[in-house]
Amino acid sequence: MSPNHLTYLERLRLTWSLTWPLMLVDMMWAVALFAAGESANMNLEIGSELFAFFVLSPLVVRWVVSQPQPDYRFKFTHPGDPNKPTYQESFKMMWLLNWRLLALMLASLGPLSLVLKGLPQLTVVLRPIIASPLFNKIGLTGIDLIASLVLMPFLIPGMIRKRYQGFRVQIQRT
Repeated sequence: MSPNHLTYLERLRLTWSLTWPLMLVDMMWAVALFAAGESANMNLEIGSELFAFFVLSPLVVRWVVSQPQPDYRFKFTHPGDPNKPTYQESFKMMWLLNWRLLALMLASLGPLSLVLKGLPQLTVVLRPIIASPLFNKIGLTGIDLIASLVLMPFLIPGMIRKRYQGFRVQIQRT
């Protein structure tokens, strides 16, 4: 195994570490909006998504890659602390993972959605659930979580191999 390679299980653990904090915040926000009677307020929804994208996601990436993992830790070749990326470096890693994940999700979930739409029995059963903004949001968050757990482990090697402007990511085995 090359020194900059993670096993599938290590990538899956890393994916879970990157995914669960954001999914938890997303679900808590959905419940809070629903409880406040503002679940249909698109301005609050857009604002929360922008906050999550520009603030929470890079901070989660920074926190996860700064923590020692069971058999390895991330090292950064940049001026500064080699164990901790800057906000901009965290944002670059988050951006790479998010846009690639989004492309894979669109390619895989789009056809699945068309197949499910063609099943009228399923539509009748799910119609009351889909009509509720809270269950709709939690359902979409759940689908996002499952798709992330399935697809992101295949994107992590690209995050490690990428030659970012100003820094490199390396794996140091412990």
